[in-house]
Amino acid sequence: MRHLKRHLREGLDSFTQLQEELRDLDRRIQEIDQKISLIHEESEASQRLAEIPGVGKIISTAISSAVGDPKTFLSGGLREEKSDDGTSGRTGTSKIRKGSG
Repeated sequence: MRHLKRHLREGLDSFTQLQEELRDLDRRIQEIDQKISLIHEESEASQRLAEIPGVGKIISTAISSAVGDPKTFLSGGLREEKSDDGTSGRTGTSKIRKGSG
């Protein structure tokens, strides 16, 4: 009988510890969600991306944070170039090339 009481007490202690850890995780998730919401509200790019079906504030904030301003990306040594497909001077597909110009 003493063993059963000891095991029940240990099980209850473990359950209580797990419950505290889950509450702590829930609090941390809420804090992170609030930070993401603030970043999203301040970012025009994130808000535009969030208009795409299936893309919410978390994904749009992550993408806009990772990419930043697309204009900066293209001015960082990359340039768009039209290719001549050889048919009466018409241009074909665009390509992104590294280099100036």
